[in-house]
Amino acid sequence: MRAVLDSDMAMLEQAGPDLVTALRHAETALAAYPGNLALVAHHARILAEHAWSGGATEQADLASAMGRMERAIETDPERPRFRAVHAQLAGLLGDFSLALTSIQRALDLEDSEQPGYAMRVVEYHRIRADITLHHEATAIRGRLDEATAQVADTLQERLDKAVADVEERAKSEIGKVRSETLGTLGLLAAVIAFIVTTTQIADRQPVDEALRLLTGCAGMLSLVFTAFAAVFGVVRPTRLILPALLGSGLLLVAFLT
Repeated sequence: MRAVLDSDMAMLEQAGPDLVTALRHAETALAAYPGNLALVAHHARILAEHAWSGGATEQADLASAMGRMERAIETDPERPRFRAVHAQLAGLLGDFSLALTSIQRALDLEDSEQPGYAMRVVEYHRIRADITLHHEATAIRGRLDEATAQVADTLQERLDKAVADVEERAKSEIGKVRSETLGTLGLLAAVIAFIVTTTQIADRQPVDEALRLLTGCAGMLSLVFTAFAAVFGVVRPTRLILPALLGSGLLLVAFLT
């Protein structure tokens, strides 16, 4: 009885209910008389109020209290307080349909002729409001979690697609650069071979013939590099006009002289 009294006094603190102290005393009372239905309901009520206020409460403790309250209701099914506490625990455990049914049953069982009827009814309506709000908040949280997961999946898909596109473009660019490099090396090798061959031929020719041959070689090389720059887009087309004219002129001079 002293523990119950201390628990009740903690709930009446001027600064607000001291739920931690009230719960500790309620647990002491319940441990001394675990079969007392009034103490079972008192402890379950304090535990539920502590949980509803945001206090750290284990689901296993709520489930145990729920089991004790169900046995208490089986023993005394017409006690409205038992139904109200049962409704609080059911709401905390996520069974909102059962919670609303229980609190409505508590309202139906209350005797309007008994003292304190209005205060108890107001408390029951407050419990029902808590259950309804918690139900709506849980539903909203579930929808938010679902929407967040969908957004995350969508963003991940877009990110994966962007990465794949970048990798594909990178591979394409690397392949293009590699092809151009190989083409350049092949062209340079052909040009070098062409120059060497032309030089060797010109070395055995008279001076006039050698000069004409070298002039034609220079014109040909100028045209080849101009065509290479045009094909691979090295410079703007307007800048290729002069080299093309120069190459054509040298080649024409070689043929006419």
